[in-house]
Amino acid sequence: MQITYYKNFSKRVNSTKQPTGGTTVDVLLKNECSILEPVFELNLLDFEINYVQAFGHYYFADVVNLDGHRSELHCRLDHLATFKSQIKAYTGYVEYTSASSDVTITDPRNLPTALVTATPTSMTFSGINFNTVGGYILGVLSDGATGNTGVIDYYGLTQAQMGALCNELYSQNILDQIKDQFTNAMDSLVSCIWLPVTGIGSGGYSVHIGRETLGFSNNVAKITDRMVSFTTGLTSLNFSAISGGSGANMTYLEKAPFATGLLYLPFVGIVPLDLDIAAYAKSVQVDGWIDLLTGDITYKVRYGGVWVSTYNGNAATKLPVTAASYDGVGIATGALTAIGGLASAVSAIATGGAALPGIAAAGAGLMHAAKSSEFHSMINGGNSSAIAANLGTNPFAMIYQNTPTYTNLLGPKAEQGMPYFKVATLSSLSGFIKCSDASVSIPGDAAEQDTVNSYLNGGFYLE
Repeated sequence: MQITYYKNFSKRVNSTKQPTGGTTVDVLLKNECSILEPVFELNLLDFEINYVQAFGHYYFADVVNLDGHRSELHCRLDHLATFKSQIKAYTGYVEYTSASSDVTITDPRNLPTALVTATPTSMTFSGINFNTVGGYILGVLSDGATGNTGVIDYYGLTQAQMGALCNELYSQNILDQIKDQFTNAMDSLVSCIWLPVTGIGSGGYSVHIGRETLGFSNNVAKITDRMVSFTTGLTSLNFSAISGGSGANMTYLEKAPFATGLLYLPFVGIVPLDLDIAAYAKSVQVDGWIDLLTGDITYKVRYGGVWVSTYNGNAATKLPVTAASYDGVGIATGALTAIGGLASAVSAIATGGAALPGIAAAGAGLMHAAKSSEFHSMINGGNSSAIAANLGTNPFAMIYQNTPTYTNLLGPKAEQGMPYFKVATLSSLSGFIKCSDASVSIPGDAAEQDTVNSYLNGGFYLE
């Protein structure tokens, strides 16, 4: 009979690769051998022979020296090369393959290891100027009200303007004029809050209390539109290089358990960053609206421009202007008059406890009231706008990532493929393939079929 032998043929044991060329020779089939492991006698000795084709099958071959001139080829069946056509035609569930390019599928063989130092993604608001200096929003009853904010005029004052206002309110003449219009002069001062915002409102106005125009300034800002919008614009997120960076396609390494995302929103705090969406969009945008009269803030967080979540906060610190201001806060009745409360509050906030020029004449009792526990808890307890402003007046995102087990960051593609997890015909794939519960039909016995299926379930190379 005849066989074709090949010399120094290189291939993996778990590969369907078939040789080309070869040398055809006459051989003697040794008795009492099987088609799975035949033994052939050759009238030559060549230790470079390592592969044989016979009976329409392929075999790995070992050369055994008989007498220095003749040899035996001890062969064992190469199942994958022999049944390559049946394997390529098989359709079944594929777990991993080198042909996969879907990096979004989590590779369960990968595990998080060392933490990678997170790089913050900083964003800056446009449309508003949050800062730690801030200003005051004062609401007063005035016959000069525009109607845009109801029957009350609201003014945006700097610290210096608030101090000048307080000094003027200590004028007996002004007090008498206000009392001529109100049963109680305190009723003319409606509200006062501190906001970590400067440059708010439209400038060029004077403060009107009732019919009186205060003379301390003619360039005070007036709040004619209580709603101010602001935005960071779309900002690329800083993902670590282990996942391809901010411009690359999403990978499973950008989601749990390989990554954790946090987003800091001023006056709200730390909120989760939705990495299921952020890993795909690779960008985030924070839009906001603030009510200048209450300090209420609403944020819309957008990923890739798509609105995904909303958060609410408050940036105002309430300041007492009458004994009845801000129900439930606990201001001692009668301890803070309208003017005294306003003046002492400004003194406490703007100067850290030292009176503004001219306010010292108001008396030690007013300053003591401003430093009372009731006043202190009202400013700092349950409302941390000043502290929050100091922590940061612009949002930022932090993405903490872990390195994966494999050095090939998208999975060990060259040697063990990438996750596929769907049904496919194997001829449509290439490289490494690992099936699940394979059942290939071949023209062989049950043992041969089990061997082929074991190769497919353990992983093989389609070449």
